[in-house]
Amino acid sequence: MNENMKFFVDTNIFFYLMIKDKNNTPIAERTMKYALEKGDVYTSTHVLFEFVRTLEYRAKRASEMREKFAKAFEGLINFIELAEIKVLSVDYNDIKNAMKINVKEMNFGDKLCIAIMEREGIKYILSADKAYDKAKNVIRIWLSES
Repeated sequence: MNENMKFFVDTNIFFYLMIKDKNNTPIAERTMKYALEKGDVYTSTHVLFEFVRTLEYRAKRASEMREKFAKAFEGLINFIELAEIKVLSVDYNDIKNAMKINVKEMNFGDKLCIAIMEREGIKYILSADKAYDKAKNVIRIWLSES
């Protein structure tokens, strides 16, 4: 394994892995497999919060999905532990640094991911979100081609 390769996982990858989507789940699986084989994989407490928040929002709009969404979070925690994905905490400096990132296509959550990545020396992000393509010193990985 190349120890220099460090990957950060964005919320949408976890969402597609846990909530099956015929178009995006195979891509997310391929992308995650690549990262796990090539280096160390990280995410953050912020990403986990965003995942839960997304599930809660969708459960309010589709009450018949509540049980499936509850199981999705439990599945994610199990996956993170089995895959030995390292979960990074957000600190106050990350928030301040995220506020300095000037990419208009990005929301604050995306900027916070970049701030955490910069702090940890991570340049690769697993994400379907094309906004990351606009960020400096970040390489987005989304293996849509097999």
